[in-house]
Amino acid sequence: MARIQRYFGANHYGTLLEKEVAEIKVLKRIKTTIYNSRESVKRFPATILMSVVLVILLIYSNENRINMDLISIERLTKLNMTVGLGIMLSLCISLLIEKLVKKNNLFNIFIYGLGMIFLVVFYFLFLDKLKVVQRSRYLGTLLFLILAFFIFLKSKGEKTTRNM
Repeated sequence: MARIQRYFGANHYGTLLEKEVAEIKVLKRIKTTIYNSRESVKRFPATILMSVVLVILLIYSNENRINMDLISIERLTKLNMTVGLGIMLSLCISLLIEKLVKKNNLFNIFIYGLGMIFLVVFYFLFLDKLKVVQRSRYLGTLLFLILAFFIFLKSKGEKTTRNM
């Protein structure tokens, strides 16, 4: 009977001390998660902003697709694809800036501006119709940015190990 009360009874944790320790561990994990989220927002603000925009656009697209005509659906799909590409592009730009220059705000704005111009050009020129060629071009560009991301991570890791 004591074994059943221990597993299913009100005194599941055994003692009050074990319950407090478990609560402290949960609170510590929550604080760590909040701190890490803040650091991520500080490190990658454009990437997180674009991710939030993409989530909103995808929810809007999913909820209103029935009420939209084909042209609006195609424009929204192109916009979603461009913002998705922008997430990886801004992530690569952030890592490039960390690797090359730390505190040059003018250079950072210039590089992000070039990235935005690239996305606008990509939207209007490379995604004119959503056919096989345009989708292949999009996937190729996305794959290139993903590979660039891993190359930046690898080169950053090599740089820190050489300095130690």
